[in-house]
Amino acid sequence: MEDLISNQIGNSGARKRLFESRDGATLGRSDEKLAATERQFEDAFERAPNGMALVDLGGRMLRSNEALCEIVGYTVRELRARTLWDLACPDDRENDSGLSRQLLDGDIHAYRVEKRYLHREGRLVWVSLDVALVRGLDGNPPYFVVQIQDITRLKAFEEELIHRASHDPLTGLANRALFGENLERVLAYAQRHGKSVAVFFVDLDEFKLVNDGLGHCSGDLLLIEVADRLKALLRTEDTIARLGGDEFAVLLQDDASMDDLTELAERVLQRLREPCVLGDTEVWITASIGIAREDRPENLLRKADGALYRAKSNGKNRHETFELEA
Repeated sequence: MEDLISNQIGNSGARKRLFESRDGATLGRSDEKLAATERQFEDAFERAPNGMALVDLGGRMLRSNEALCEIVGYTVRELRARTLWDLACPDDRENDSGLSRQLLDGDIHAYRVEKRYLHREGRLVWVSLDVALVRGLDGNPPYFVVQIQDITRLKAFEEELIHRASHDPLTGLANRALFGENLERVLAYAQRHGKSVAVFFVDLDEFKLVNDGLGHCSGDLLLIEVADRLKALLRTEDTIARLGGDEFAVLLQDDASMDDLTELAERVLQRLREPCVLGDTEVWITASIGIAREDRPENLLRKADGALYRAKSNGKNRHETFELEA
């Protein structure tokens, strides 16, 4: 019996050592997997083509990769002395503050936002940020994982497309569509504040003679010169548009008197009368201007066009007005 008990105890001890061995092997393999996962993360973090950063809840960068350094121009050590919010253009620093709060409250899992960063050299860099929150299982404080992509070229391309869609390709002035949008906006503002809006229609006299006599290239040069002269006389807040052909329009945002408007129109006519050199040829051109001033949007453009027609009918090289209705 004693031998049997001794054998059973021995077998039990062997089984215990076997279990301990198995547990140790399992723990060892888990540690190895964890270490391998950490190495993979380290490698992915450092080699990522986009900027990567681990950021604490105060915005301090716990870690950043070389791609982020290339985007903003700072070294890894210099970035540790800054917060992620410090990199943003001052006007854009609060763009995602509400989203960060939703992330912390658990209302969203991640968010994406576009903003401008200020490069170390002083230039602006457009970036797209993908932000997620990581909560540690061991009770450590949560932190943000941020992926930063440089989209400066994409933004420039988008702006170029928008500009082309809203501007005349020859003169760079606003086109008819943009002029109409700005007119609606200015009229809405004027109505809310009890102000009036003025529009000039400017049409070159005998422009066809230039096109037919000197060719379309000379005609294009003349249109560009007219556009430049109008821009030199008017303010940046006024909208100058080429509606098509030799027709131009000016939208004046001031609540100007008719005397002020006619004085401005006379300055425009005088400037356009000055000789223009097109290649080796000097030409003189005149224009006719129709002026309309209204505090209501109804038929404002029709009235300006009617005033232009009267200017043409009364001998050209002049301006005519359509008075504000009582």
